[in-house]
Amino acid sequence: MYKSVKELIHKSTLKYAQMPAFSLKTGFRTKTYTYKEVYSYITKFSSFFETNNIKRGEKIVILSPNRPEYAVTIMGAMIAGVTIVPIDYRTNHETILKFIKLTNPKAIFASLFYKELFHGVHEKLFLFEELLAEVEKSEPKYVDQPPHDHLAAILFTSGTTGEPKGTMITYENIVASINNIRTVFILPPQTRLLSILPLSHALEMFGGLMTSFSYGSHIHYLERINSITIIQALRRYHIQGMAVVPQMLRLLLQNIERHIKVEKKEEVWKKSHSIAPYLPMFLRKQLFRPVHDSLGGSFSFFACGSAPLDVKIAEEWMRMGVEIVEGYGASETTGFISTNTLQHKKIGTVGRILQGIEYKKSETGELYVKGKNVVSGYFDNPEKTKEAFPDGWFNTGDIVQFDSSGYIKIVGRDKFKIVLPDGKKVYPEDVEKKLNNNPLVADSTVFGLDLGEGEIVHAEIITSNPHKLTQVVDEVNKTLNPHEQILDYGRWLHDDFPRTKTLKVDREAVRTEVKERKSGIKVTEDHERENNDKVLRILSTVSGKKHVSMHGNATLATDLKLDSLKRIELLALIEEEMGVSVDELKITSQTTISDLRTLIEHGKPTVVDDKIRIPQWQFTRTTDNMRVALQDVVAFPLLNSWIKVNLKNPENLKKIKTPQLFIFNHVGVYDVVTSILRILPREIRKKTAIAATNLIWQESDIKGIMAGLFANCIPFVRAEEHEAMRGNFERVGQVLDNGYNIAISPEGNITHTGKLLPFHTGAGYIAIEMGVPVTPFKMNGYYELWPEEAKRTSQLFWPKKPGSVEVIVGEPITFPPSTSYEEATEILRKTMLDLS
Repeated sequence: MYKSVKELIHKSTLKYAQMPAFSLKTGFRTKTYTYKEVYSYITKFSSFFETNNIKRGEKIVILSPNRPEYAVTIMGAMIAGVTIVPIDYRTNHETILKFIKLTNPKAIFASLFYKELFHGVHEKLFLFEELLAEVEKSEPKYVDQPPHDHLAAILFTSGTTGEPKGTMITYENIVASINNIRTVFILPPQTRLLSILPLSHALEMFGGLMTSFSYGSHIHYLERINSITIIQALRRYHIQGMAVVPQMLRLLLQNIERHIKVEKKEEVWKKSHSIAPYLPMFLRKQLFRPVHDSLGGSFSFFACGSAPLDVKIAEEWMRMGVEIVEGYGASETTGFISTNTLQHKKIGTVGRILQGIEYKKSETGELYVKGKNVVSGYFDNPEKTKEAFPDGWFNTGDIVQFDSSGYIKIVGRDKFKIVLPDGKKVYPEDVEKKLNNNPLVADSTVFGLDLGEGEIVHAEIITSNPHKLTQVVDEVNKTLNPHEQILDYGRWLHDDFPRTKTLKVDREAVRTEVKERKSGIKVTEDHERENNDKVLRILSTVSGKKHVSMHGNATLATDLKLDSLKRIELLALIEEEMGVSVDELKITSQTTISDLRTLIEHGKPTVVDDKIRIPQWQFTRTTDNMRVALQDVVAFPLLNSWIKVNLKNPENLKKIKTPQLFIFNHVGVYDVVTSILRILPREIRKKTAIAATNLIWQESDIKGIMAGLFANCIPFVRAEEHEAMRGNFERVGQVLDNGYNIAISPEGNITHTGKLLPFHTGAGYIAIEMGVPVTPFKMNGYYELWPEEAKRTSQLFWPKKPGSVEVIVGEPITFPPSTSYEEATEILRKTMLDLS
């Protein structure tokens, strides 16, 4: 049990000092901070605030997607006693200004993306992209923990209309909430978690961040959040768990089911789901091994909250061997009221009330709670405080039922109830659950609709079987009470319902559209086209053109000026925005907008995946030691008997700081192994990988293993054979993130004349985007020793005559981020030509 936030942070840091705490992938690289590094920043925030005239008790506004700097600022402010006011980054401008006016912050902390938003709004703005470099200049300062009743945070509840409600959270609330959840929810150290819920929300701040930090978890953040980037992250970082809202479970499941449909494995899928309920969890994982492989192979659980969970969705995930842990809470309870656990859970409930929380039910079934985790009220809003906290109890507004074991079932929310003309009440959630259990219903939203004679129950239904909609409603009505009958319904024509910032269905927005539809209001064709044509919007983003020609014959290259790298970006955005993967081989300079639309229509609704994986066994200390031993004892002594290596500019080897890029003139199949590796110091060689053609792995698993074991080769797609360069860039980023150098040939092809070929623009792209120095190596005399071609492949394994090779080492080159890819490519090639 922790006594203070300061104690939690201090003890966690001491215990997990050298372990990774936070990571963020930007571009192709992932930046990671250890617990020790995080603590160093946190202890400097008090001095940083003092320097910038931000005093204890004063407020700062935070607006940003989740990132390590955001998390560090939260904890730094809590240690210093500065009150944080985090605002969901998706909040509209008008509401943000309303929150700022209400709280009167001393400074604003935001990501670079929002810089213009605050222009002229506040004189003191700190950008997260630059923040830690500024904090680093401050001296550590150890201050006393603020009193328990000190205001730590103000969290605004969702909603943009009416008077804002800022929940006032004290240090006592935070400590009580974390201690409560830790009594039932335990994580092993270094559990790999993915953070996708906004840090401005209580569940993510006090569960996803503070509680996870206390267990020594490794928390990963993403620049952009969608089903595609999430699945990519699950796979890349072998994520084990994540907190989600129910809608995200649905989106991820839909992504998997699209795969199944494309691969025509529906029958196997159905059969596996029929078998799974009779198997223990570990066998379910084996039964659905392809699904788990697509999720990174390590995924174990979803912690779910914020909105009602569809039992049908939860059970489907459980059948696949993924644990679903549903909980319940609110900002007013500092995140938590009840939860299921990994060991004890009941699907369809939100678990049992946490230890330390008192509770009672009103005559209408509403849940009231009291405890040290329950806040005292809303900031500068005594009227709303009195309404929500009668006699010190917090009225959740939720209608609940308890079963014999104490598990809670949310029956409905009082504010969503439908009041019929005869005075009877209907809770939409009850009707929605029945509708969503129908196999023909993808999702539904129920609300009261007044057609002139009082409210009736109306349902909007998403279905791929519209001709059976009447049948569905008739079947569901048979299971409903007389007063709950669906008397009016419609098919929702969009892929999903409009949602609030917390991904709950925005019932009012649905109701408004239905009313417009029924009153005959129609959206103009131009307006509809402008808002719904995602293809044109994406093309406009990539090309930089405000208005993209509607002409279907406009080409991507000639008319829109999209080169190969921009076409990669185009496909990434299509994948991200539209959830469709288009084969990169089919996108050429002659592809038209009309062609692109056809390709999207027939594209795979999945992540672009070239199926090329970096063998992770190659990047371990044991393999590193084995590899250099094999080189020193076997490979190099054999080579020394035929090929001598003369090293020029050896002093430049001392300037190499791992990780970085090595580039070389490609003069033979084994040029890097026979020449460059031999001149590298042992410790640098141990941490160096080589980009090699993926054909090695395609030809033979044994060849791939030998290439990895002796030279740490990783599979690459050749640029002239395939434009799937993004996969190569991702692999380069992974190698560098693992702390290894990587050797790449910018020429792509082997030259047998010694003449340097043109460099691919991708070389400059990698040099800029990876943000590491580039050291050039030039080999002279190599091509004369090896046969250009052979009758048998085995003849290429050995030089045709003994001789010597000169290896010239250049100085590391560092490029400013503003350098263009073309300029960087030209500089690299000129540097290589000038080496002598």
